[in-house]
Amino acid sequence: MATAQPLHPPSLEPDAGDVLSWLADVLGIGWGLLWGLVVPLLVVVAVGLVLTALLWRRYGRSPSISTGADLFPGQIVDLRSAEGTHGQVFVEGSWWSVRSEVPLRAGQDVRITAVERLELLVEPLESSQGKEES
Repeated sequence: MATAQPLHPPSLEPDAGDVLSWLADVLGIGWGLLWGLVVPLLVVVAVGLVLTALLWRRYGRSPSISTGADLFPGQIVDLRSAEGTHGQVFVEGSWWSVRSEVPLRAGQDVRITAVERLELLVEPLESSQGKEES
């Protein structure tokens, strides 16, 4: 009965033939299958890992694009209609109800300060108040 050869890893300074020979022995496959299937698969996996690392480095840490409620605060918009401390504005393609702590007038510019449920909280801009009064 033949004794099985122990599987030894390649030496510390192997050449490519030693490594591939060792890999073929470990996997129990012939050279044709090694060159035709295993090596291309390893190349594809290695390229995929490099591309993943590059994409992660570029896009994984970039700040997220603001959407939803984060988009509104700070925007200056034209108040389309007003009645007391409530009104309506057209912002980002939609009509929104607005509320302020001070009375509002149609046509004045307001700054969005916050979003509360489905209502925008606004404050009138001083420049637009003076513009309308003069």
